[in-house]
Amino acid sequence: MLDQAKDLVEAAKAQKNVRAANGSLRTILSCLELIGKLTGELVQPNGPGIRFTQQIQVNNYSCGDDYELATLIGEATKGFSLDEFMRLKRLANGDNSGTAAI
Repeated sequence: MLDQAKDLVEAAKAQKNVRAANGSLRTILSCLELIGKLTGELVQPNGPGIRFTQQIQVNNYSCGDDYELATLIGEATKGFSLDEFMRLKRLANGDNSGTAAI
């Protein structure tokens, strides 16, 4: 349809038929608008459609001294458990097998 509308514009220009050219341009605009809406490239802020948003919560801890940092690490690793450190290391390296806490 879009190609036909482009051909009509060219034909109307050649015949100096402004009305036909204008109508063909309107058709092209409507096609492009429809394509934009279908692909999601043209979204109206409050218009209908499906929108996906993702919220991520990041907790930043500020430790005033080494004691506080060591306390937090101890809590996170079940009392500095070597097994827990190794589990977390494997998890950080992308090994998702056995990710359940020990």
